[in-house]
Amino acid sequence: MVKWQRPKQLSSSCYENEKYFADNNCAQISHVISHEFLRRNNTKRKVYFDGIHKLWNLHIEGSEPFLYYNRLFKRVTADSEYRFITIDLSKL
Repeated sequence: MVKWQRPKQLSSSCYENEKYFADNNCAQISHVISHEFLRRNNTKRKVYFDGIHKLWNLHIEGSEPFLYYNRLFKRVTADSEYRFITIDLSKL
């Protein structure tokens, strides 16, 4: 469902490696998990399928920001150190 991307060469900076994985993998994984979570929550297909894809496109084109979290799972901004990225389901 999601192809895990790896850098061609790992950085000597742990933060740079984490940032790469968050930028390239976490958002896609949150997209897939969101589909499944809403589907199992008996949400209508229009929301759990079409709604997630519309929201995903807004995130990808930059009109809606992703949510960023640090290693303590505290919400942070995109310009600070982060380890995880998710889509913002509150926008559904």
